[in-house]
Amino acid sequence: AVAAAERMTLSAEQDKELERAQDQATAAQKQVTGLQAELAAMRESRFEAEKELRAAKEAKGALEIKIMELDAKATQAQREMEHMRAQVAQSASLQQRADMAEKKLMSAALELKKESVLRKKAMNELRALKGNIRVCARIRPAQAGGLAESGATMALEGLDEYTVQVDTTRNTTGQGQTSQHKYEYDMCFGQESSQEAVYEEAKDLLQSCLDGFNVCLFAYGQTGSGKT
Repeated sequence: AVAAAERMTLSAEQDKELERAQDQATAAQKQVTGLQAELAAMRESRFEAEKELRAAKEAKGALEIKIMELDAKATQAQREMEHMRAQVAQSASLQQRADMAEKKLMSAALELKKESVLRKKAMNELRALKGNIRVCARIRPAQAGGLAESGATMALEGLDEYTVQVDTTRNTTGQGQTSQHKYEYDMCFGQESSQEAVYEEAKDLLQSCLDGFNVCLFAYGQTGSGKT
């Protein structure tokens, strides 16, 4: 009778453990479903973010042109003021004109400072739209004659500007069954990408550095892969 009671107690505990395990599995499945829905929503919002990014780039370009124009105006006003000051002893009217030029110079300097602040703000918004932390991949071009001589094929392929496909099981002779995997990055540079194209993607970070913000560019890869 004691042994039967112990078996019943043990069976009840096992049933409870099984129920807890089933509850945990159900909760985990719900969490996975929620994460999948969130991922889908993030991908949908990505296209909207790209539109905003293009608009921010256009606004940035317009601000840079306006800053150049204001800089030219400030330089011209400075020259006029210096010329007027040289003639201030000859006429009181020249002194008044010099004062007016100085006021114009101060006004242009203030406007230039304002536009500079707006440019920095636009740069920060542009960087935030792109992502403060971005991961890019660059496919190293095959060495001249290397693939032809060995009979090998490329195991890495850029599908578009965001996706890279890797054949993980392809051997050096191009024989055998392949297994393809796709990886997404913030930007992918193919074999034909130039140094200018890579710089175009990174130049906003350099401008942020010149504006006084902390910036880090980390490049990783084997020799000749395009890190510099």
